[in-house]
Amino acid sequence: MMKTKAYYGLRLSDIHPLAHKILKSIAGLWFFTSLLSCGGGGGGGTPQAMSLLPRERIIESFSTRMYINEPKLMAFKNHVLYVANSGGNNVVKIDTSGQQSLFNFDAGLSFSNPIGLSFNTSGELYVSFVLAGSATIRRFTSSGHQVPTFRAYSTTGHYGIVLDANNSLYQVDTTNGLIKDGVLIYGAGNAGYATGFAGVAQRNSLVYVTNQSTNEIKVIDASNQVTTLQLSGKTLSRPHGLAFDTEGNLFVVNYGSQSDGSISSVSKLVITGQTAVVTEFASADSAGLCASVGAAIDDGFIYVSNGNCSLYPTRSNRIQRIELKVN
Repeated sequence: MMKTKAYYGLRLSDIHPLAHKILKSIAGLWFFTSLLSCGGGGGGGTPQAMSLLPRERIIESFSTRMYINEPKLMAFKNHVLYVANSGGNNVVKIDTSGQQSLFNFDAGLSFSNPIGLSFNTSGELYVSFVLAGSATIRRFTSSGHQVPTFRAYSTTGHYGIVLDANNSLYQVDTTNGLIKDGVLIYGAGNAGYATGFAGVAQRNSLVYVTNQSTNEIKVIDASNQVTTLQLSGKTLSRPHGLAFDTEGNLFVVNYGSQSDGSISSVSKLVITGQTAVVTEFASADSAGLCASVGAAIDDGFIYVSNGNCSLYPTRSNRIQRIELKVN
């Protein structure tokens, strides 16, 4: 499978090598002269380098010629990316070279619409999918064998799942709310609750859940107390998947307000206590995003899953890789 960098939405595999060199030179010259012009005039001011970073950020797309089909949420294990491949009714693995392969489940297991996945501390894989007409979660060893003693929780509408450091399983039921180890801890009947939970992540004994209906992020502590993260700056727009970097910054994938996901984006949240400052990290145009829902971070990159996008079909069914920092 091919892995390609992209400039302004173009894949290098689509560009002649000579044209590629010219394009890189022009891009570099544009960036350099823009920095100079920001501080010109003898007294100037500080160059606005940050505003230029989205154009200079390295963007790569994993080719869709193999398995990727309506990818949803994702997770890493040992630098291998695992993708809940909703349209393919399977789980796809993408290694560090970009090669795709299928996770080998037990023979005869037939399921549909996988959306969420997560690993416990032993490296076992949990997957939320539809089995025999009902949404459920199952647990598998690294070789794909189902763990028979695991209780298969059933939900009305499944989405994200995550396991904390104590292997407690948090699962999103998009109709009823948030379930922890089989018990509803936040949902119908709770003040301020609205259906629409989607992505879930955990860090430092706290669990974070996105609500695409209210554009909020809920925070759940170890005693199951639920608070709302107070946001300032940019507004979230139908937030779905989320992932933490090594510095504790939270990245949130916004599907966007358009029904086709044509204005998807990624927000960066710098969290201090119960508050967070929100800035735009990547836009639809700067990062080739569209119908985006999933996020996963590893080794200095954030990976974002694009689903089916009618307005920009060339962006559909891709995993976009975006560098978190630019030196």
